[in-house]
Amino acid sequence: MESNMTPYELKTNVRSKVILVIALTSLFIGNRLFYFFNDLLTSCPQLEIYISKWEYLGVIPSQITVAIVFGIIKWFFTNYLWKLNFVTKLCDVPNLNGKCEGVLISSYIDSEGNPTELEMVLDIQQTWEKIRCVSTFDKSRSACDMVCIDTTSPEGVLLKFTYVNKSQDATYGIPQYAGYNELLLTEKTLVGQYFTARIPPTCGRIYLTRKGPDTEINQDVTSATILQ
Repeated sequence: MESNMTPYELKTNVRSKVILVIALTSLFIGNRLFYFFNDLLTSCPQLEIYISKWEYLGVIPSQITVAIVFGIIKWFFTNYLWKLNFVTKLCDVPNLNGKCEGVLISSYIDSEGNPTELEMVLDIQQTWEKIRCVSTFDKSRSACDMVCIDTTSPEGVLLKFTYVNKSQDATYGIPQYAGYNELLLTEKTLVGQYFTARIPPTCGRIYLTRKGPDTEINQDVTSATILQ
């Protein structure tokens, strides 16, 4: 899954702070483990001689232990620990994993002279460092390219991403085009605007209801909401 994901930007330096905390924690735990295993080596002289050869080459077992602990903690944090509610609140990085369903209202005029309204599903897969945003429509599909989660905006938390859309609809003129989404996050919705580099260019509004990975939020995006 992660091979299809892209790194995303945060507007804060929280990742640097997390790395520092993990490094200090690894140093503390790694040193304690080193002394623990060092005591065990006294019962195995041959292994102690083998490790002493590595020390002669400049490889210090305590450093190896700290590095291993750092790698383990970082992996667990990147993939699992950051999703805990108190961690997401402390780091101010929302967990967007799950599906969002709703509608996209486009400036593209249909054959009857009306703005186009499309059903839309946005599937988001996220770790601490990477994300994947895939939008599915009736006759097209788009995947994110560059992504930013902006928690510093006065409007609230914004999910911003560029994307490439691949269409199966011959009436669109071109089978592939780039675009940009900017969506405001609430507990239950993602609402915002989009722009495309189609020929001619189009823009419009997106109204999505969030469905989390564990629990579904049964709230419909109605026409009344769209007209607000």
